[in-house]
Amino acid sequence: MIQAYHDHSAHHDKFAMLAIHDSSVDSFSQLDGHLERIKKQYWKGEDLPFPVLLDKDRKTETVFGVSSHPTQILIDPEGNIVGEAGLASLEKELPSLGAEILWARQLDMQKNVYWSWDKALTVKSTLKFLKAQSGMEIELDAKTAEKLGLSLESTLPGFIDGYGITLRSIEQMMLRPNGLAVEPSEDNESLILTKNTRSEEPLSHFQELHRDELEKRIATIDAGLGKVETSNEFDWKGVLSGAAASFGALFGNQQWTGMLEERKITVLEFDDLELQKAVKRIASHFELPMGIDRNAMELAQTKVSGKIKNEALKRTLNKMLEPIGLRVIVKFEMVLITKME
Repeated sequence: MIQAYHDHSAHHDKFAMLAIHDSSVDSFSQLDGHLERIKKQYWKGEDLPFPVLLDKDRKTETVFGVSSHPTQILIDPEGNIVGEAGLASLEKELPSLGAEILWARQLDMQKNVYWSWDKALTVKSTLKFLKAQSGMEIELDAKTAEKLGLSLESTLPGFIDGYGITLRSIEQMMLRPNGLAVEPSEDNESLILTKNTRSEEPLSHFQELHRDELEKRIATIDAGLGKVETSNEFDWKGVLSGAAASFGALFGNQQWTGMLEERKITVLEFDDLELQKAVKRIASHFELPMGIDRNAMELAQTKVSGKIKNEALKRTLNKMLEPIGLRVIVKFEMVLITKME
């Protein structure tokens, strides 16, 4: 919603946005504290660029018949309530922004999507996926198809399994290594899958944030789920319980709360199991977003053996991968398997 407000900066004479907070806070100072984590997690550290009102006595909520949060209500210029409506309904009433701006917005949008690609995507299925995620028409550029020798049935190697990955990372990991990128059409009315001409870009706000969160999560798995040898004077139980609660809040997953105390040392043992199947099991067990990049996908069916221990996750993963020339890194908001340099 913040990005949409900025995108329509030239149209602020045509609409206004108001945010009304529920009765869970009594003052703006209390609201500021309540929103601190949300600002960092979802708003790129920004404040809302439009007014925020408090509804301490729930009068506004009652008048508009709000029964769940968040609820978006559209009111026309004459003050008539159109009804519950999302951003798309508002944008239908505003001048078109064009495909370039809309695609840029989608790249960093936080989507509650579980990515599960355990088969090589075809160009056709990729176009279908991009259309569903962006809400825009997209087609394969004919000149690019001819130059790269692509058809709709050509495959784009890559494997991803997990939550919390933005479309920016999906494009950088799945499309660009195959020489492709998403760009607006010449008339800026739709998107095209075309030849990639971009150099490597700096990490976005969310890519940096998710990378740091993932590194911390792996470190907590290593410290909290394994055997910790330390002095009895140090309260590890309290530290790990607090870490579990923090991750429960951070990732919106209540199962994290208390999990560090409940789980024992776990060993996932693989004996001649295909790499891709092993990675899928590891991702599910440790609740980590994982992937295999294009270059490593040629070894996705290679049999691997080893013991993955949760008190030394990265070390034991690398030990399993080293014999076939692979390693793990944190990149593209996931634990990524790639070739050794």
